[in-house]
Amino acid sequence: MVVCDDEFNEVPRGKLGNLYAKLPLPPSALLTLWDNDKGFVEKYLSDKPGYYSFGDEGLIDERGYLHVMSRTDDVINVAGHRLDTGRLEESVNLHPEIVENAVVGFNDYQKG
Repeated sequence: MVVCDDEFNEVPRGKLGNLYAKLPLPPSALLTLWDNDKGFVEKYLSDKPGYYSFGDEGLIDERGYLHVMSRTDDVINVAGHRLDTGRLEESVNLHPEIVENAVVGFNDYQKG
């Protein structure tokens, strides 16, 4: 498992980054999308040659444990602004009286 920044540089332990696995994948892994081989390659295999992109952000802590924090493509579109749900959840969780939360989008008449 490799954690990289947006330029595909490996980040130090404890730092948030994109999650990748070195190829080849094990035989039991998902090797395509239903009737969409091209989409599978574009989505999961084209970011970093030789690696599979999970589409998740996470970190590896000082003990070597992997923590999956959020999806990289899980965004809410508000009036043309793309808001990262994982980052919103992290911000809300900084409040000392918040234990856990979830950000969910819904349709709005004015903003879409």
